[in-house]
Amino acid sequence: MCLQEQHHFSDAERIYQDLLARIRELARENPEKHRNSLVLTLTNLGALYRATQRFEAAERAYSEAFDIYDKLPSFLSGIVTVLNNACEHFQDILRQEA
Repeated sequence: MCLQEQHHFSDAERIYQDLLARIRELARENPEKHRNSLVLTLTNLGALYRATQRFEAAERAYSEAFDIYDKLPSFLSGIVTVLNNACEHFQDILRQEA
């Protein structure tokens, strides 16, 4: 998140997208081992999209992350993280509409 926190959004997005592609490939081979990394990367990418006001892209990233955990209820801590970020995302949308 360091690049994102420093507002280097395009660099951060490129790194998240590259990382996401690599993790997706690893997760195809061993889903159990790489599921958490996949969800974390999607959640971070969603947060970046939210920070840059690309709300539809943020929603897609959060939804994909949530769907992964929704199928695996034993990982409640991950669901909390995804839901927290999704709530922040929707709060931003509501603020913009107000």
